[in-house]
Amino acid sequence: ITPTIPADTPPLSAQMFEDAVEHINTNGWTHGSNINLNGQVCAQGAFALFRLKTSTVTFEHDKDRFKAFYNRQTEILELMGIDPEFGGVVAWNDHPARTRDQVIEALTRASKKLRDAGR
Repeated sequence: ITPTIPADTPPLSAQMFEDAVEHINTNGWTHGSNINLNGQVCAQGAFALFRLKTSTVTFEHDKDRFKAFYNRQTEILELMGIDPEFGGVVAWNDHPARTRDQVIEALTRASKKLRDAGR
């Protein structure tokens, strides 16, 4: 069963990825949590802030948004230029060898693809 994305959830857009890059550039990047006390976000935390308009993406917080986010993992990974077989945004972001620069590059790549497609 594919849940309906809540009507107030913005569609994937170049702006969402650009806002995520700006937030990481301003506040920093992390792994192991969506957002930490210093405002640093992981890739999933960035999506939560700029697509879902919340700082958390948990089942308890909003099960429909949580399910919708995870059902879009393949599209998000492909936009970022990451093999969907990697296992999801969290697994990719939290890989021990992952760097902030790689996250910025992937988010920027997704933004460019969406901008080129008029989204």
